[in-house]
Amino acid sequence: MEREQEYKYVINNMYTLHCARGPLHCEKCLEKHQAGKKFCLLKIYIGEGKEARPIIELNHKYSEFEIVKIFETMDEAINHAEANEITEIFYG
Repeated sequence: MEREQEYKYVINNMYTLHCARGPLHCEKCLEKHQAGKKFCLLKIYIGEGKEARPIIELNHKYSEFEIVKIFETMDEAINHAEANEITEIFYG
């Protein structure tokens, strides 16, 4: 039986994307990049996974991630973090 990959949740102010290829190689990702940064709830995977996911650098460490939720405002993101005991918020 295969164990589920470990992860944690963080909130990051970032450019959203459509896929792992990013704005240089994907038209949909470019459109999202041009829309500006958004506060996002991210699922950060610990260790290597078996799926192709985008990579992010947080705290000088590279990790695979998924965008779980995009918040409309910074206040909404902070309220979500407080309600769910998420202590890592990156304001980038």
